[in-house]
Amino acid sequence: MTKKSLNMNTDIHLAYPFAYHRGKRISFVQSQRSESSYFGGPSDDVIEPCQDGPYHIHHIATISNRDVGVQGYQFGFSIPFFYPMRVDGCELSYRRTATKAIQITSVAPPEPPGVEWPFPYEGYPPLLPYISLRVHEVEDMALEVFSEEVMQGIEDLKEDELILVVPPNPIMGVSLWGPWLDTEDIQIIFRYRSSSGTMRVYSACT
Repeated sequence: MTKKSLNMNTDIHLAYPFAYHRGKRISFVQSQRSESSYFGGPSDDVIEPCQDGPYHIHHIATISNRDVGVQGYQFGFSIPFFYPMRVDGCELSYRRTATKAIQITSVAPPEPPGVEWPFPYEGYPPLLPYISLRVHEVEDMALEVFSEEVMQGIEDLKEDELILVVPPNPIMGVSLWGPWLDTEDIQIIFRYRSSSGTMRVYSACT
């Protein structure tokens, strides 16, 4: 399966998060004004831990339902996206319990490797930089075509499922994975079920 490489992109908007929902690919770019969708920054969501123990997660993005075509407001008007950036190879699952609350249901491994081996690099920022996002383009696309843009592809997509992909971005003012790993085009891949408010997230590379 051929994957598009960030290093080969000539359009910088391809470095920003992009989504897939109900047969449409939605791309985002930075906005010069405040928007309902944004990357990084703080989050006011209440996070309940799970039985697996400690967790160290970053607010990656909040995306407006309207921007990605998610219908219904059982869980609010936007979707929060979190990931444990300081845990190598982590897989996280959580569910939305209220408009501004999530409950971690699983995280593995449960905690960072420790101060002797800081991941992804020493001095990782507690908050990612805030970047306001606007929709750049919405296009009809078959899942097979979209899957070519996702590291390791997408399988078993449910009808109500939203995919959000976050690649490294060289112009947002922070290295997501460190100078070496950023060049591997590691993607954070979110799979959100709008009917149940459940999220599964993992990272993947070439």
